[in-house]
Amino acid sequence: MTASMRSLVFASVLVLAPFAEGCVSDHGVLGEPGAGGSGNDGGSGGTRATHDAATEPVPDAAAAPPAQVDTGTPPVGTRSLTFVNGVTDSPWAAFCLSVVHDGKTTLLASPFPAGGLAYGHSTLLADDTLLDLAADGLAPSLVLASSPDVVKGLDCAHIFALAVVLAAPPSPPDAGPLDAGAHREAGSSVSSHDAAIDAVISDAATGMDASDDASSEASVPVPPVPIAAVRVAALPVVPAGALSEARGYLLVAGGCAGGAGVTDPSEKSVCGELYTPGTPTLSEFVVAPRATAPTGNVGLSVLGGTPALTQVDLGLVPALNGDLITVATRVAPGALRPLASYTGTTESTVGAKNPDAQVELFAFGSDVPIYKQGWAPTLDAGGIANLVNGSSYTLIVIGPFPGFAKRNWWNDPLVTVVENR
Repeated sequence: MTASMRSLVFASVLVLAPFAEGCVSDHGVLGEPGAGGSGNDGGSGGTRATHDAATEPVPDAAAAPPAQVDTGTPPVGTRSLTFVNGVTDSPWAAFCLSVVHDGKTTLLASPFPAGGLAYGHSTLLADDTLLDLAADGLAPSLVLASSPDVVKGLDCAHIFALAVVLAAPPSPPDAGPLDAGAHREAGSSVSSHDAAIDAVISDAATGMDASDDASSEASVPVPPVPIAAVRVAALPVVPAGALSEARGYLLVAGGCAGGAGVTDPSEKSVCGELYTPGTPTLSEFVVAPRATAPTGNVGLSVLGGTPALTQVDLGLVPALNGDLITVATRVAPGALRPLASYTGTTESTVGAKNPDAQVELFAFGSDVPIYKQGWAPTLDAGGIANLVNGSSYTLIVIGPFPGFAKRNWWNDPLVTVVENR
């Protein structure tokens, strides 16, 4: 990866939460314990470390074969990794994956999954399709785009090169229009798809030129800095051996990736207290929730997937208006609570298909919900028709602090769901 590409990559945080039936084997790689705290439901705040995947050498993606992804669902107890897009400041995301094997890092050619992921959506990576999850390390990069059409037909190497160019500051007024061929210098190993890249850069250049023209008139306010149509952020490396147990794992990308133009007076409520456009809060949360549940009940866990909510309780209003079902309390970013899953309810009691059933969030122990929604947005995002007795699910809290609805560059607060494997 070139120096110019490294300058585009934003810092990320890895939170590798303790697993319900065993922890990550290589704690030394992950750094010091985080501040997730502990609670009466047996959860834990996880382990926190910073790792810039850009420091790993990434070869020319043309040397890697096109990705062949098996989209089939593995049986319970089979090793798999489910990716979840919980990124607050982009409507669409995909992952460019680098496999770390025997000290060598290889960038896979195609973004994963094909077509990417809308906000709150997830996709399954079965073992031994793109990599050996037990033996290989994984260095994921996150691709953020204003729409999937912006990167359609581009491989990961071209996307990286395009993002470098679009992240460059606008040209001064006397420098002429943005050179659509500049990306070839930023990514000199890239030799195909030039027409597609040039089209995206040309569109971006038009917007920059318009901004320059507007700012040249003293009577016209200077418009806000445009957000790049494509951004790339390196996520922390999941070291070899961290996914060695034969079970299903979740990898959630949450928080804000930041960058030029990703700013607002409410940005700290949207992205977290530590957020600025230059110090983003993009985080990676990796957990292994329990996959089993009693035959006649559903299993439920809750994962904090956003830095904007530092402590939250999750409860369910049942379909028949019974007492509130408290699933988990004191859920911090990266914390999976309860570790053993809550199994004290059934599909019919929850009644997720009933419009009267609600998912509620409570901040800092309050008894007044800050989020109260029917199950429809949760099920739709998770691609799940309904909860099923005998199955276990993870509810993932993502997005801004509830109350900051979708506006400008951020998505709605959301509780999405993944069926555990």
